[in-house]
Amino acid sequence: MPPEDLDAKAARLLADAEHLEETINRKHQALEWAGREAAAVRGTASSTDGLLRATVDRDGVLLDLELAARARQAPAAGLAKAITGVVQRAVADARLRVRRIYQGLLDEGVIDQLPPLPEGPRTAPVTVPVPSAPPEGAPEPAEPVPAPEPERREPERGEPERPAARPGDTGETGTWFDQRPWPVRKGWPGRRE
Repeated sequence: MPPEDLDAKAARLLADAEHLEETINRKHQALEWAGREAAAVRGTASSTDGLLRATVDRDGVLLDLELAARARQAPAAGLAKAITGVVQRAVADARLRVRRIYQGLLDEGVIDQLPPLPEGPRTAPVTVPVPSAPPEGAPEPAEPVPAPEPERREPERGEPERPAARPGDTGETGTWFDQRPWPVRKGWPGRRE
C-alpha cells in the first residue's frame, strides 16, 4: 500500500476516533444534565376543591403538604384518604416529569432505551369531604380533646432502658421510637410486645 493511502487511512481513523470521542462526551454531558434535572424534579398535586396541596421530590418523598383551614373540618378518615390521594397524584406527577426528561434523550438518540423508571400510581381526582357550613347562629364546634399522656412504665429487672435518641425524647412508650417504619422482630431483647 502506498504511503499516501496509509496517511489517508490514518487521517480517516483519527477523524473517526475524534468524532466518537466527541459523541461520547456529548452523551456523557447530556446524561449528567438529565441526572441534575431529574434530581431537581418536584411533583405537585391539589385536591379538586383546592383544600389540599402536596409537593414531593422525584422519589416520592413528601416535601410539603398544605391544608386549608376548611380541610381540617373534614372527618379524620376522609381527610386521611384525601391526603393519601393527593400525595399519590403528586408522586405520579414527579415520575412523569422524570420520564419526560429521559424520553427527550431517547428521542434525540442520546440513549438507546429508557432507564428503569417506576410508573406513578394511578389515582382519580380527590375532593376533601368537608361538611357543609353550619347554619347561622349554630354554636362553634368544640376544640378537640387532647390525647392523654402515656403512662411511664419502669423497666423490668434485666430489661435495658430504652435509648433517648433525640433531644427531648425520654424513651417513653408512645414516642417516635415506637412508631418505626421498619419491621420489628418479635423476641428481641428489651422489646415490649
